[in-house]
Amino acid sequence: MTYIYHFTASGLEVFTICCMLSILRQNYWNIKKIISITIILSLITTLLDEWEIDINIGGNLLLSAVMIKLFYHYKVFEAVFDAVCSVTLVATVEMLTTMICCYIDPLFFEDEKKVLIYLVGIVAFFLMILKATRKRKKIWFYYQKYQSSIWVICFNFILIQLAEMYNWNQTETMNISIVALVLAAVISNMLLAFKLIKNQQQKEELNKQKELMELKESFLQQMAAEQHDFAKHLRAIKSLLNVSEDRERRSEAAAYVEELIAEREGKKSMMYAGDGILSAILHDKRKEAERKGVAFHVLARQTEKKLPLSQTEQVELVGNLLDNAFEAVERMETERRKVFFEIGERRGTVFLQTINSLPEESPAAEQMLERGVSTKRGHLRGYGLANVKNIVEAHGGRLEIQKNDEIIVIRVLFQ
Repeated sequence: MTYIYHFTASGLEVFTICCMLSILRQNYWNIKKIISITIILSLITTLLDEWEIDINIGGNLLLSAVMIKLFYHYKVFEAVFDAVCSVTLVATVEMLTTMICCYIDPLFFEDEKKVLIYLVGIVAFFLMILKATRKRKKIWFYYQKYQSSIWVICFNFILIQLAEMYNWNQTETMNISIVALVLAAVISNMLLAFKLIKNQQQKEELNKQKELMELKESFLQQMAAEQHDFAKHLRAIKSLLNVSEDRERRSEAAAYVEELIAEREGKKSMMYAGDGILSAILHDKRKEAERKGVAFHVLARQTEKKLPLSQTEQVELVGNLLDNAFEAVERMETERRKVFFEIGERRGTVFLQTINSLPEESPAAEQMLERGVSTKRGHLRGYGLANVKNIVEAHGGRLEIQKNDEIIVIRVLFQ
């Protein structure tokens, strides 16, 4: 019956790790895949236990990374990273609760029934966290955004876990001073994580404020330049009309006005979109479109409701939407390099949308929202729409993707 106990205990631990993975990333919650991974890893660990081959935390990390790679097709680095974070966080919780249980009852883990009840409790704990995070979705956003800081903390947690296991294996006792030391190390690492993330947030905020200032400055300079040019045009018209009796001069003035109107329409002069920041973004993107040879059209309607976004979020959201559209069409034939952006309000819902020609190689709508999915080659591609989705969902909005054989529409809606 020992192998049944090992299989059940291993299954509960693997299922807990799968829950932790689903807490970190939305795409991991696939019950069929989770059951398959749980059965496979439970069989492997049971066989290793029966052959008296000790599998430590390093072995768990390796097996978890392999399963992530096989079942979810993530890149090797991402699979290893997610395995390290999930296994380490689960192991840290188990380490602390194990210390408490053994301190209360030194023979606790010699009773198989107590161990299984304990593991079921751990599973229930992580399931409750999973249920809470799937509603709020903020953990997914923070995990994806601050991976480097989380990696450092999880690596430190691994070292703590290995040191604690080594001490336990050598002495076969639970020393209260070791427990206190481990608890202090865990708390200090959590404070370090908070500090690292806070520093990174401050750096990002400074960069965003710098981008905002550059956008505003560029927009104001262009407005000033156009006002200056327009003043010169008015003076020229005034000089032509000074002699009101001169019909030839009046005809020249009329022709000049017609030429000026045609020129300004052809140049797609500055427009105000009802919001200074949005106008600055659209002005900046219009210049980028001209450089890339993209026909960029804007329809900006006044809305009664305001976008529920900060200025930096607005820059990131609109910038990512338009970057995604420009990159989709920039390699197409000239006549297909078309991007349309619209902002408006319909039945109390404020919406933004981009419409552009559909690339030949375009992933499914669901895949486009996954981080790292992109039809374009290069490092750190495929993060724009995932960032847009995170911002939209953080403010209770909705992101929709529709496409046919010719075009693709990406729409953001806020009630």
